[in-house]
Amino acid sequence: MNVTIAYCMAGLSTLSLIVLWFVNTHKVLRRKRDAVRKAQEELRLHQNGYNEKKGKPEEHTAKHMLDTSAQIYEQIREAYNETLKNPVYRVPGVLMGFKLNKMYKEDLK
Repeated sequence: MNVTIAYCMAGLSTLSLIVLWFVNTHKVLRRKRDAVRKAQEELRLHQNGYNEKKGKPEEHTAKHMLDTSAQIYEQIREAYNETLKNPVYRVPGVLMGFKLNKMYKEDLK
């Protein structure tokens, strides 16, 4: 009887640890993925603004804002990818459907 209780306690402890691991991983990766999506949208907005300002006196300022937005997007995207490559987050992240974020040319157009 004592052995059964010990095995149950060990099983519950292990299951709890795994559940907490997955919950924490999902929370971290979801926040970083959402940040990438927001930065991508910001980049698109700056690209549209730059396209509207071409040939106007504000073109230089719009280009500078676009370049800054592209750099910020790249940093956020790389931070997400590095987090997902971390072995602590990799296994549960892949099992939950998180994928590396590759930069597409349309992201920077």
